Amino acid sequence: MAPRNRAAIEPIRSAEVSLVHTFEDAKRYIRAVNHPGIRHINGDVYHMQSEESHVGMALLDAGEQLTNLHFADSNRCALGEGALDVDTIIRALYLIDYTAPGKFVTFEPLGPGGDPYPVRLSPENGYLPAAGTLRLVR
Repeated sequence: MAPRNRAAIEPIRSAEVSLVHTFEDAKRYIRAVNHPGIRHINGDVYHMQSEESHVGMALLDAGEQLTNLHFADSNRCALGEGALDVDTIIRALYLIDYTAPGKFVTFEPLGPGGDPYPVRLSPENGYLPAAGTLRLVR
């Protein structure tokens, strides 16, 4: 029987974590864990640009294991604001039939600027400061 829940391993750039950095690392980790609910990869293009030698080839090699691809441009801004080769990524997704059910592409919910976290809505001025600097508004 197939597991009811599934987990995806997300490689993160080496400047942030010390474990899984590339899709190949994720595959090795998945094999080592050897659990039917942990078989998939969550790709994050921002981290992939730092660690993968070729983002398109990494996507092709991931194939059916890729379950979600998180999109943000090279500078963590909206697509088109940085140097990301979007065409190569779209072509790779097409080649692995990424339109199948259970496959997702998620985009960074960005505010103005390269930092996705400084801006929040507020009743007073339309924005709240980033977490850690919040105050109670009554």
